Amino acid sequence: MALLICPECGKKVSEYASACPECGCPINIIKSKQMQQQPAEKPIEKLSDLVQNPDVRANSENITESKLRDWYSAADQYLRQKQYDEAIPYLRKAAECGYAPAERDLGWCYEYGHGVELDCKKAYNYYMSAANKGNAIAKFYLSCMYDAGKYVQKDYYESFKWLLSAAEQGHAKSQSNLGFYYETGRGVVRDYSMAVKWYQKAVEQGHPRAFSNLGYCYEKGLGVTQNYNKAFEYYNQAAQKNDSSGMCNLGICYEKGYGTSVNISLAFQWYLKGAQAGSTQAMNNLGYCYSEGVGTIKDLNQAYYWYQKGADSGNKMAQYGVALCYERGEGTTKNCYNAYEYALKSANQGYKFAQNLVGNYYYFGTGVASDYAEAAKWYKCASDQGYPVAQYNLGVCYENGYGVNQDYTEAFRLYRLSASQDNAEAMNNLGSLYYNGRGVTENKDIAFDYYMKSAQKGYTMALSNVGLCYEYGCGVISNRSEAIRYYRMAAEKGHQRAIDALKRLGVN
Repeated sequence: MALLICPECGKKVSEYASACPECGCPINIIKSKQMQQQPAEKPIEKLSDLVQNPDVRANSENITESKLRDWYSAADQYLRQKQYDEAIPYLRKAAECGYAPAERDLGWCYEYGHGVELDCKKAYNYYMSAANKGNAIAKFYLSCMYDAGKYVQKDYYESFKWLLSAAEQGHAKSQSNLGFYYETGRGVVRDYSMAVKWYQKAVEQGHPRAFSNLGYCYEKGLGVTQNYNKAFEYYNQAAQKNDSSGMCNLGICYEKGYGTSVNISLAFQWYLKGAQAGSTQAMNNLGYCYSEGVGTIKDLNQAYYWYQKGADSGNKMAQYGVALCYERGEGTTKNCYNAYEYALKSANQGYKFAQNLVGNYYYFGTGVASDYAEAAKWYKCASDQGYPVAQYNLGVCYENGYGVNQDYTEAFRLYRLSASQDNAEAMNNLGSLYYNGRGVTENKDIAFDYYMKSAQKGYTMALSNVGLCYEYGCGVISNRSEAIRYYRMAAEKGHQRAIDALKRLGVN
């Protein structure tokens, strides 16, 4: 089997391959270029060979493409061994002659400060020069710079354009990333069908993350018919290729029973593998397993460790987990200020549970000075995402004028939204608004119905309210024995009003 040299990236390619696995250059172009080239000269082994070689001092027009490949090959060997100082001179010489693979790799060295002083401007310029010569990997690097706002202003559309160009050349990682752009609407109108299309192209080239991403599409039914069996299959293939996201998602399948039987032990094992491989989501899930004893022995110290590890990498769910650890003193010393700080980090990333938690911290003055206006602001953020607990909390603010202008109508709207999602506290408060005719026409019958729905979920205050309705015949026929029964259930939970009611009725 003959090995050919790709003219785009300088990598070796089997003559039987359909394209270069590194940059996607079609094999017919590689063979055509190979036919046009002279036999390769002896590879340069040392930098001193470059200095002594007359070609180096000559005008770049006199340097053969074979010589450029030799220089690049020498540099590539050093890069693979992380001997950056040795690679740089070779890359410079080839880059000065406009050799795209060398420009690209020299740009990479400047971007990360390998063998040279970190300089993102030079990195960008080298990437741009190589990209304009058609180098797919350089286009991918440019896309990453625009995506991250590195040296250039963050621009998802510009990032998308370079990614599309590289993907069309067959660059597998670009194809996978392009699928993600279409899936999330990043720099382009969201299109799940296009996301699936590009994930599939990357999967055909064996790209590990593409397997996981395509599995996610099948799990959620994005651009394809929902199919847990296929989701499990793709996640499994991604995991076998050591993709950390695939490992985490495979763990979720085992935990939830998606495409396979529920196996909590295997879920834990895959979360552990994914976390060790760098998946921040797996770190969070592993923290949860340790905190609740899911698939493993409960260990709050390990829970805190993995939550912290995920939080340090920016995972919003793990940051929320750390906040709860500090709030409760689980696995670490209780520290309300630290709890607030981590919850705020998570909330600023849009995590609705953390937004509600920050609202609670401001409401109760936990780790931060009490501020009803700030509490209402954060409750609204979570409420707007449909979180029923936050809808209830914001309703309380509007009912009582905490941090907002008192508005019973708005309170009623929020309680109803929350109650529709089975929130027992909201059902009880909705009943009270009907009972008192606040924000809605008074209706004792409907009030009783909501109290009863809440009471059936075990909410203490609702149990007492049902007792009150039975005692006085509000919305229901008066029934002393039923009143006592519900008061007693509430009293057993320590509800003082129910305790007082039983005394009033002469019941011990």
